[in-house]
Amino acid sequence: MSAANQNSEHGTLHEWPSSNKKQNLKHTFKSGTLRGKHRLKLMTIAKKTLGTGDIAAAVKLPEGEDKNEWFAMHVVDFYNEISLLYGIVAEIDTAERFPVMGAGKKYEYHWADVTTQKPLKLSAPDYVDRLFTWIEDQLNDERIFPTTLEAQFPANFKQRVSRIFRRLFRVYAHIYYSHFEYIIQQSAQAHVNSCFKHFVLFVKEFGLVDDVEMEPLRDVINELLQTRDPRPDKPRTYESDPDVSPPPAPVEPQHHADPGHQVADELVRPKPAPPQPDDVHEEQEKCCCCIIC
Repeated sequence: MSAANQNSEHGTLHEWPSSNKKQNLKHTFKSGTLRGKHRLKLMTIAKKTLGTGDIAAAVKLPEGEDKNEWFAMHVVDFYNEISLLYGIVAEIDTAERFPVMGAGKKYEYHWADVTTQKPLKLSAPDYVDRLFTWIEDQLNDERIFPTTLEAQFPANFKQRVSRIFRRLFRVYAHIYYSHFEYIIQQSAQAHVNSCFKHFVLFVKEFGLVDDVEMEPLRDVINELLQTRDPRPDKPRTYESDPDVSPPPAPVEPQHHADPGHQVADELVRPKPAPPQPDDVHEEQEKCCCCIIC
């Protein structure tokens, strides 16, 4: 299927400016299947609600619909949205500039999957490339994202979706910390903020990404959702309106330590739940994709 046909098939939930040159979708619904047609229908419902400006209402499961189908549709859409957003900065997101994937100086993300014996330190573009390939492989796997009515979603489908969204969040974190000034130069900040707000509301609605995982962008999230920061001494950094540009990067905690003194991780992580049999590598990754001071 050509890129032009892909774009005409269903697009994304958020309208992209017609002048944007990077609109080719990473993945499209299989509209020739009944399930594919139904996911297009769900997308139409969500898009109609988004059109009213009520993002919070748009993420709620429509009455009578299957939650797994709702998840599947949004995995495809958020994957497409984030791949398009990353396309804006891809040319300047080089391995020379960002030899380790991360968000600012405090957060590093290492890669681990079933093919790695231990978590890998990858450059930002290599990490994102592996991430997109990893997601695409799952979307094309009928055992995970079935397209026939007789096939069932796997029992751990929500856990798989959660893992995908946790990793997609890291691309947002990297963009906000490392490339937001460039996003502003491209006049794309309102779109990025709107897409990220939609993403956050969705994962919060269904408990797909823990707050501790989204700590790198906590200030941004608080502003976009217009919530009070629980720490009263933390100043607000920019207006809550998505159309107002936030600073190039969220404010990072400042540490002062004597030379040679290792600053401890300030973030207290809750005790993780026992891993599922197929989550061994992910749990290994969480230990190593840690927040580094």
